[in-house]
Amino acid sequence: MTTDPEDIAKMNELAQYLEQHKSEIPNCDKLVQKLQGNQQEGHLVHAEFVKKFYDNGTYQITDIEVKDGTHDIDIQLNGTINVQVWHGQSTAGHIIERVFDPDEKKRQISLGNVSPLGGVKTDWDHDEQVLFRKLNQLPNDRLGIVLLHERFTGFTLLPDWMPKIPENKCVIKFLNEVHDWKIYGVAIVYHSDCFQHLEEIKKIIDSLGYNFKGENIP
Repeated sequence: MTTDPEDIAKMNELAQYLEQHKSEIPNCDKLVQKLQGNQQEGHLVHAEFVKKFYDNGTYQITDIEVKDGTHDIDIQLNGTINVQVWHGQSTAGHIIERVFDPDEKKRQISLGNVSPLGGVKTDWDHDEQVLFRKLNQLPNDRLGIVLLHERFTGFTLLPDWMPKIPENKCVIKFLNEVHDWKIYGVAIVYHSDCFQHLEEIKKIIDSLGYNFKGENIP
């Protein structure tokens, strides 16, 4: 749970926004409850994406928080596109983040994974498992998208993972780049060679206010 006053203020603002549009955004009350009762950064990112989709209007939000015991869909678009929102980072990123945790015990445990030269242990197998757990939360019979909004140090997708991504699914990773002292929001799409929905994905990226940068970029 976040204690950052700016994050909490933004969550309250988004909860109010969703309340105002609950007649147009099905089941958004489920997300409102999370924003008000379990104020985690992941819920903030989820709500931000809902707002972006709704404000843009290219896609109709047809459901929120769809769970059937097997699958977990954060946002459903046009009744045919399933979205999972992930505010994630690598194993190494979690270790680094805990180094700055106010909890002394957590800090000391994390420092044990940092070398004298500042190197940090990581676990690629675990990172891969987490990524595919997110992908597997989406049904296989329709276009499924994991929207990856990175935490702290970010999340790297390895080239070896791309062929394993199901053919109807992809990961969109959002990041900021600086050119001529201006910040631009860009997105990279990760998918297998069998993926057939790139033009739709570019449309989704545009509707969220980002620019398409490329595919499967290490």
